[in-house]
Amino acid sequence: MALQSDFPEVHFNFGVILRNLGRLDEAKVRYQIAIASKPDYAQAYYNLGIVLYKMDRLDEAEASFTQAIFFKPNSAETHTSLGANFQKLVRFEGAQASHNQAMALNPSYGEAHSNLSAMLQRLGKLEKAQISYVIAIPLKPN
Repeated sequence: MALQSDFPEVHFNFGVILRNLGRLDEAKVRYQIAIASKPDYAQAYYNLGIVLYKMDRLDEAEASFTQAIFFKPNSAETHTSLGANFQKLVRFEGAQASHNQAMALNPSYGEAHSNLSAMLQRLGKLEKAQISYVIAIPLKPN
C-alpha cells in the first residue's frame, strides 16, 4: 500500500499497527518514512528504536533512542529504553546512567527502577540491587 510521505502521523500509526502485529521490518520502514517527513519526530525515533531493539540491531537502536532524547530530553521512557539497550550491549555504565536519568525525570517510573535492579543483581551488586528492588516493587508489582 502506497501512502503519501507528507503525512508522518499516518506512517507512524501504521508503524504502530505493524509492530503490534509483529511485522517489524515493515514497521521499521514506516517509522523511517515518518522521520524523513518530520525529522524532529521524537516518538517515531523512539518507536523505531524499540523495533530495532526487538530485531537485535542494537547499535541502530541506540542511535534511534539517542535521537529521540535529543528531540525530547525529558522522556523517562526513552532513557529507560536506552538503558535496556546498553544492558544488552553489556555497557553497564551507560545503562546505569540512563536508568538514573529516567528516575531523575520520573521518580515513580517503575520500569527504570526494575531495570536498574536487575542489572545490579546481574553484576553481583546484591545489596544495591536489593535496595533498588525495594523501591521498584511497589512501583511495578509485576
